Amino acid sequence: MIFRHARITNGLLWLPISAVLCIGCASNPLKKLTAPVANVAPKRELRSDEAIAEFERRRDQAQFTAALTRWREGDLIECRMTLDEIIERNPEHTEARLLLAELLLVEKQPQTALQHVQNVLNREPENPVAIHTAGLVQEALGNTSAALEQYKRATELEPDNEVFLLSYDVAVGAPPRQIEGPPTMGQVAGNKKRDDHSTEFANHAAGLHQHTQ
Repeated sequence: MIFRHARITNGLLWLPISAVLCIGCASNPLKKLTAPVANVAPKRELRSDEAIAEFERRRDQAQFTAALTRWREGDLIECRMTLDEIIERNPEHTEARLLLAELLLVEKQPQTALQHVQNVLNREPENPVAIHTAGLVQEALGNTSAALEQYKRATELEPDNEVFLLSYDVAVGAPPRQIEGPPTMGQVAGNKKRDDHSTEFANHAAGLHQHTQ
């Protein structure tokens, strides 16, 4: 009887020890209650930053579209005010700086226009529109050879761009060439990286040449 009682007693003693050892088991409810909660704050902040960036991009684009409208209407004052606002908020807005450079050429301010073009070229040295605009600026400053170099480089980057070809032909005194056949994809799409800016540029390229001479 004593031996049997000892076994039962030992068995009873082992029960709480087994329970303690099982606290570390995955199925133990105590572990679930004390498990650390994942920190989701960084993900929320990332999504918030992305949303803000998208909002600012859309706002800049809407304002740039408004500036283009003012440009088409000949309202240079409102156009410049809008472009200045965009650039103040977003100094790296390429299209705004290039359109402002064109506007400044019309207002006979080539030196100031050069600053905006150079700002773009420092960041995007292979931007064909910026290179072409730099040619217009150099032409306005009387640097014909530099202008020709820029026009040539722009046409090499986009050989199907009629605006670039026109600038080069006018600069060298050649009659504007006629491009036969259906328009290329580059002419139709305007090589989308230029957005609406280059399309608008095509509409007033000849006028800009008159102002720069």
